Amino acid sequence: MILSLFFGLMGCQTNDAPQLSNSIKQLTDNQYGTTVNLDSVVVSSPVLHYGFFVSDPVAGPQSGIWVYTEGKSDVQYGEQISLSGVFEEYTHPTSGWYTEQIHLHAVTDVLARNVHVEPYTVQVEELHTTMANSLLSTLIRIEDVEITDPDFGPGEWQIEDTIVVDDLFYQADSFVAENHFSSVSGILIHNHGAHKLVPRDARDLQGHEQSCIGDRCAWELQYGELVIQEFMPNPFNDGACSDQDGEYIELRYIPEDPFAGSLDLAGLVIADENNRFQIKESVEVFPNQIIWLSMGQRSCYGSPVAHLGNRITLNNDGDVISLHVRSPFGEEKLIDDVYYDGTVVTEGVALQLAGDYTTAEDNDSMHVWCESQHRIEYSSDMGSPGLANHSCK
Repeated sequence: MILSLFFGLMGCQTNDAPQLSNSIKQLTDNQYGTTVNLDSVVVSSPVLHYGFFVSDPVAGPQSGIWVYTEGKSDVQYGEQISLSGVFEEYTHPTSGWYTEQIHLHAVTDVLARNVHVEPYTVQVEELHTTMANSLLSTLIRIEDVEITDPDFGPGEWQIEDTIVVDDLFYQADSFVAENHFSSVSGILIHNHGAHKLVPRDARDLQGHEQSCIGDRCAWELQYGELVIQEFMPNPFNDGACSDQDGEYIELRYIPEDPFAGSLDLAGLVIADENNRFQIKESVEVFPNQIIWLSMGQRSCYGSPVAHLGNRITLNNDGDVISLHVRSPFGEEKLIDDVYYDGTVVTEGVALQLAGDYTTAEDNDSMHVWCESQHRIEYSSDMGSPGLANHSCK
């Protein structure tokens, strides 16, 4: 996220005589520190409490600029306005966030409302040339794009392995890798040494196509179709197995429709009390399959179905394990959850749901859980990752 990087943008000393500039494209760097007037520009972004972007009515290179305000302005997204202010450049001292900006003196006229600026279409390759600098603060569109990293950083995702999409104005729904958009639009900015695209609202994300392997996608799951049936919160193996490479959870895929077919786990969110991890890549599983997921980037117990990369951990003094999916319409659904406390945790011993209890309602009570009596192959620890559970009697 970059919200904090706009705070404290500093103004410059101004010349007394304003210079008239009818469009943003006419601004040149030899005007830094002077007062300029912009006529008939369009507010091209939502208005934040420290500024907004404006665009010439026709988008293109050097057609957009950031307007810095010392408090939230009364202008509205989509208004066509005239304004005056100081033209200056700014670089954030720690992040390197760079912008040319107008330090606003006044909005001198509101000419129209609900004005639409058509984004300027560019190719991804052009954003890796010197042309990108002329597109900063400009409303652009990139067509036919693939999501290559849906969880690039807090509030960010990446398209085409190169362009980061940021949530300055709009927090998009959760995505998975290999999904497509017919186009992604937004304001181009430069922050932390990289160009980033900032969509303004859902309308900037067009033609979203979610795809998956298998007969079903994760976002089609209903409550109880994945059941948590085993977890290892405190691995040991005579000191050879740490939390980072030994913690695991085990699920079973139990579709309501026995003929539902295979399931792609891409998009499934696994969470503990404090953190969440979304499976990004396709993992196909089948009805009644036991699904062993390692919490780490590797497992000291063998070969799990998938690794969760140490994004979530199972606390020894108690925690919650929960499974969620988000629909294409942004609705999050709980699929299953299990709560446990520290009294049931023993070093080197997994907790398992009794073999004759199989539903998401059954596993809500720790009375039908017990310590595993099965020794993990090539280990001194007890558990059955990837194998059927025994009875707890």
